[in-house]
Amino acid sequence: MKINTEYLKDKGRRIWDKILIFSKDNKNNILIVIGAIVCAFIVTFFVPTSGIDASKEAQQLQSLSSNIRKHYRNRPDYWGLDAKAAINMQIVPLDMLKDHQITSIWNTPILIGAAPDGNILMPGSRSFDVIYKHLDKKQCVALASYKFDETFWLGVIQISIANDNQNKTFNWNDGENSLPIKPEVAKKSCKSLNTLVFHFE
Repeated sequence: MKINTEYLKDKGRRIWDKILIFSKDNKNNILIVIGAIVCAFIVTFFVPTSGIDASKEAQQLQSLSSNIRKHYRNRPDYWGLDAKAAINMQIVPLDMLKDHQITSIWNTPILIGAAPDGNILMPGSRSFDVIYKHLDKKQCVALASYKFDETFWLGVIQISIANDNQNKTFNWNDGENSLPIKPEVAKKSCKSLNTLVFHFE
C-alpha cells in the first residue's frame, strides 16, 4: 500500500495550527498548568516529608550529644549529668540556649538526663537521654525520621516516641520498630503532642 505523504503532512500542519491557536487563546491556562507541574516537582523532591525542615535541629542534637560524650570520655559514667549541669559545663551549643534553658529551634524545651523528665543521672549511669518535649506531629516526624550521618548513629542506643499514654521504642534489634525510623513509620507513631527521646551511650 502506498502511503500518501502529502496528505499526512497536510494533516500534521493542520493539527499543529490548531495547537498554536489553542495556545494563544488559553495562554493563562497553560501557564497555570506549567506552574502547577513545577510546584509539584519542587514539593516532591525538595520539601521534607513532614513538611518542615529539621536539618538545623538535627545538627544541634549531633553537636550536643557529641559534646556530652567528649566531656565524659575519661569518666567512668555520666553521674551528675542533667540539663543544668550541661549548661554549667558549657557543653551546650550557644544557639540552643534561651533564657538559661535548652530549647529547640521550635521553642520547645529540651531536657538532658534520664527520661522522661530529665532527672539527674546517678552513679553507674552508662547512658544518657536527650528529651524533646511538646513536639507537634510535624516536628516529631521531621526529627524522628531525619537522616543523620553514620557518626551520630554510632552513639544511639534507641529512640522513643511517647504520646497519649503510649510509648513506642525503636532500636537496632527490633524488625518492626527498627532504627533508623522511616518517615512513614514516624507519621504513624507521632501524634498531636509528643515527647521524643534519643537514648545515647
